[in-house]
Amino acid sequence: MKFIGILLFILLLLTGCNGAQNNDAINEVNEPDGNSSEEAINQPNQEEPIPEENNVEEYSLIDETFLSNLGNGKIKYCEQALDPNITASEILSIFGEPEWEDYWDGGYGRQYGDCFYFVDSDNPDAKMTAIDYSSEKFTHTPSEIIEVLGEPESKGISEMDGSYFLFYRSGDYSAFFEFENENSPVGHLRVKYEN
Repeated sequence: MKFIGILLFILLLLTGCNGAQNNDAINEVNEPDGNSSEEAINQPNQEEPIPEENNVEEYSLIDETFLSNLGNGKIKYCEQALDPNITASEILSIFGEPEWEDYWDGGYGRQYGDCFYFVDSDNPDAKMTAIDYSSEKFTHTPSEIIEVLGEPESKGISEMDGSYFLFYRSGDYSAFFEFENENSPVGHLRVKYEN
């Protein structure tokens, strides 16, 4: 074991020395503009943008755009808006094979990422009826949602399953947020066409 460690040390030492010799050789070569290669290498490339720190978009499904998006059947992180004229076969042609598909909660759904597109049956001509959204990033509590969107049209304990819900409407669309209880993070969001 000790022998292998010494061998690795020697190998690293030799590699470092060769790298230094290569750097010396680069320093001696001149470029056509009169600068040495090292100077050319150290010159900033003006064409490449310098990456900004913290250039990561913050996740914010519930923001000031949520209700206006809802009025158009859109969920911010779902590619396709809810359109009651789109058929099951069109959903398949847009997205391809789903990650999951089956009957669930009164409709036939197909999952693509965090978005579940529902139609009323597994018939290829069935029309889109709802979109469910569920993500690990989607952790808003009822009070956080109300703080941003204002008071919902209705809220409370569901008589069907005892879960807590918030219900909003915008135009011909509604949003139903479901929670385990009044203080828990959202379980999922369902957007439906109401006309």
